[in-house]
Formats: sequence, structure tokens, C-alpha cells
Amino acid sequence: MSFDWTTFILQVINFLVLVWLLHRLLFRPVLRLVAERKAATAKAWEEAQRVKKEGEDLQKAYENRMSLWEAEKEKARGKLLEEMQGERRRLEAENDRLIQEERERARAVEAHRLAALSQEAETRALRIASQFASRFLQDLATPDLEVKLVDRAIEEIERLPPEKIAEIRDSVARGGVRQIEVRTAFPLEEGRRDRLAHALNKACGRELPCECLVDPSLGAGVRAVVGGWMARANVKDELLFFASKGEA
Repeated sequence: MSFDWTTFILQVINFLVLVWLLHRLLFRPVLRLVAERKAATAKAWEEAQRVKKEGEDLQKAYENRMSLWEAEKEKARGKLLEEMQGERRRLEAENDRLIQEERERARAVEAHRLAALSQEAETRALRIASQFASRFLQDLATPDLEVKLVDRAIEEIERLPPEKIAEIRDSVARGGVRQIEVRTAFPLEEGRRDRLAHALNKACGRELPCECLVDPSLGAGVRAVVGGWMARANVKDELLFFASKGEA
């Protein structure tokens, strides 16, 4: 038996062609299919891991949410109890306040009643005192009393505060006052009349003629009128003032 190189070479060539055909037509598709299955399996595994992780995250979130919900419920329960206690204290305080106000109102009513009785008694006493003083001063209304009242009026005019003097001078300037009117119950002696006129002119800040009139209704004393300002020191005005206090 002889070795045939031609046959051997052809067989080798056939084998190589078969191997190439198998690699080309069978192994590559199989390898590609295996790779695709492997890739699909890996993707499915990754998706499963992702879904698992999402599930775990959702479970943790749910557990956290439940924990927060429980904490919120406890907080809300505590706040509700605190508000209820606060409302109870407020209602108790309001009740105490109303009771105290009612007591204060009762005391105020009683105090007002007592004050009214006291005022009534005081008014009655002042009225009686006014009547007594009126009769008493009318009996004392003499030229000597008038001299004292005029001197007192002069002293008070000379001691007027600066703001009052400014007010008088402003009234004189704005009112266009031309003279001073002086009324006395009895005729004034010249020296006292000049002193009074000097004090009034000084208060007015200018020299104004002084018209002196006798008005027996004053009882005793003087009433000087400068524009809208009046200086009074006489029995009649004092009695009227005293009577008005008794009627107030």
C-alpha cells in the first residue's frame, strides 16, 4: 500500500474547508447567540438587581414614612393635649376675670352710690355755706374792704406770669382794644386808681385810657376788663363763683 500525497492534501484541504465552513456557518452564530443570551441574562440580572434595590428602597421609604407618621401622630396628640390644657387654663382665667370684673362692677356701683351721696351732701353744704357767705360778705361790703380788694387785685396783676402777660398783649393787639374799663362798688381815690391803671397798662404793654365806673352791684371790690381778659376781685363775682361750685 503506497501513500498518496494528492489524496492526503485533498483531504487536508477538505478538512480545512469543513472547519472554515463550520466556523463560519455554525460556531459564529452559536457564539453570537451565546453572547446575546449572556448579555440578555446579564441585563435581566441587572434589571432584577435594580428592581430589587428599588423594592428595598421603597420598603425603607415606607418604613421611614410609617415612623414619621407615628412621630407626627404622637406630636399631634401631644399638641392637642397641650392646646386642650391651654384652653382649659384660658377658660378658667376668663371665668376668674369675669368674676373679678363682676365684683369690681359691684364695688364701683356701690362706690358711685356713696360718691353720689357724698356729692349731694357736699353740694348741700356748699349751698348753705354760699348763702351764709353771701349774707356775711354783703354785711362786710364797705369801702375799707374794697380798698383791700383793689390792693390785692393790683398785686395779682403785677405778679402775672410772663405767658399770661403775653396772652393779654396778644389779645389787646388782635382785638384792637382802645381803653380799659374799671368798675368799683365805691369811687376810687386818685392814687389807688393811678396804681391800678399803671399795673393794667404794664400788663397790656401799652398806654391805654382807663375808664373808671362806679357799680354798686359789685358789693365791694373791682372788676377790670381789657379786651377779652378780665381781672376780678369783688364780692359779687366771688359769691357767683362760690355759688357755681356749690351747684356743680
